[in-house]
Amino acid sequence: MKQTILSVKDISKSFINRGSVKQQIPKVLNGVSLEIQEKEIIGIVGESGCGKTTLARIIAGLEIQNDGDLVLRENQISFSEPRSKQERKEIQMIFQNTLASFNPRMTIGDSIAQPIIEHNILLSQNLLNQDTKNIQNEINRLLDSVGLEIELANRFPHQVSGGQIQRAAIARAIACKPTILIADEPTSALDVSIRLQVLELFKKLRETQELTIIVITHDLPSLKYLADRIFVMYNGEIIESGETNLILSSPKQAYTKRLISAIPSLNPQDKTFEKFTEKCSVI
Repeated sequence: MKQTILSVKDISKSFINRGSVKQQIPKVLNGVSLEIQEKEIIGIVGESGCGKTTLARIIAGLEIQNDGDLVLRENQISFSEPRSKQERKEIQMIFQNTLASFNPRMTIGDSIAQPIIEHNILLSQNLLNQDTKNIQNEINRLLDSVGLEIELANRFPHQVSGGQIQRAAIARAIACKPTILIADEPTSALDVSIRLQVLELFKKLRETQELTIIVITHDLPSLKYLADRIFVMYNGEIIESGETNLILSSPKQAYTKRLISAIPSLNPQDKTFEKFTEKCSVI
């Protein structure tokens, strides 16, 4: 039986409008709760502005909730003080604007090296030091694990394709050996064939890296292929959740039905997405 790795309990979040008259705008998140099992891939889906990215940033420690708790395994994460180095290591995030998340003045290899050095990853692997050779070997291993040529380590972010920079972002995120990986719209800027390769990569990493993966998206066809369970968000609340096939085949909420009906490839009569997934399975 799988263990619960992350519990989100009654998370609420409001932002302050910092104009001439400060006022609190309506809640972006309103009592959001969910539990995630180890090595599970879940999807959090909803239209723009529903609060899904804010929730992801709170889980990653990039935003602080107003109320509620986060429990990683059995340890409560405080929101009244900065997260510990270990807590930051455990949860990593891939951002929607992948290219902008890289320092344009650093090579891809140098960007991947940063978390390796900061979290003493090589020392934890019983290597005697984090010298240049050992770090380079680890960068090469990470690039290979996401399907990139090791020569890309010497390129700058603007010198590679959209699919390559997305894979490089995944390599950087898993460099410190996290437990949970959050991917915010990981395929939104990719064409269909590259999108499916990235989805296949997430499935592979779930097994090889023993990752729990949270995918934030409005792309239901991708979740149909990738996710074990789906959480549907609307106006800062989770209104429906369950196993992916169950949610997509028998949605209960009108909002969920509307999301599904807007995606032609989720129509049982439309086999387009199934054809693409068949192609992906042999990549």
